[in-house]
Amino acid sequence: MVNIKRKKGVTLLELLITLAILGMVIMPLSNMVITSLKISIMSSNEQKSANLAQKYMEKMKSEDASTIDTTQTFLEDGFEIECAVNNISDYEFTDINSSGNNTKSINYDYRIKVNDSITEFYKYDSNVDIKKGETINVLPPIIVTKTDSNISFNDGNGLNIEDSLNKKEVKIRVDINREIDNSDELKVTAENNQENSTLIFYFIKSSTVNNKPNINLIKSSGQIKSYYNILSSDDSDKSTANTRIYLITVTVKKGGKTLITNKSYKSFYE
Repeated sequence: MVNIKRKKGVTLLELLITLAILGMVIMPLSNMVITSLKISIMSSNEQKSANLAQKYMEKMKSEDASTIDTTQTFLEDGFEIECAVNNISDYEFTDINSSGNNTKSINYDYRIKVNDSITEFYKYDSNVDIKKGETINVLPPIIVTKTDSNISFNDGNGLNIEDSLNKKEVKIRVDINREIDNSDELKVTAENNQENSTLIFYFIKSSTVNNKPNINLIKSSGQIKSYYNILSSDDSDKSTANTRIYLITVTVKKGGKTLITNKSYKSFYE
């Protein structure tokens, strides 16, 4: 008599039990993998956001043009970077008075006053008018050219001022004492032909000017920096207190979530 051996198969119950055991083992492992992946992505985003915060903080501190009391938004690699520059009223300094002997005066080399009917040019060391150009309520272009030994100012209408100057850093203050809206503009062309030197422009809106001036600074050559709406001065040019220290806040976001916020201070008017 031949004995027939039957192979025993896996029953449905055994299969279910096996799957249940595998599920109990795999689920914690998969959670660990997902958690590890989330931590890795979060760490990568935090590192990238820290690098972007540092990058844009340096940008706001050192770029050619910085706008005061506004917030600029930049997009990079899927991140949103908000950069705000606001004045700190607790830190103030005194503007130059009419006699020019205030020891806390603003340190500038040349001063240009853009008024309703004339444009005036001043030298800081003497604080006297060196030239007045009649403009008849029309804004002239201001052309500033710096070389190794001198600096010149030209308005394109016959005005030409030259002064001997050999400095690596020249500060030019431009007082806006009239409304300059979108229908008009103050056009300033700057050309710096001296190596390893910097031309710095400070555009200052008078307290009597209501709207933000429309200023077009054309940087033709060389290192040129510019700052806007730094101060407010009054028409009498008397001693007044103006904010000097500004708070720079850089916030980096992704997907609407804030990842990092950096703050720093800078004196834009030095």
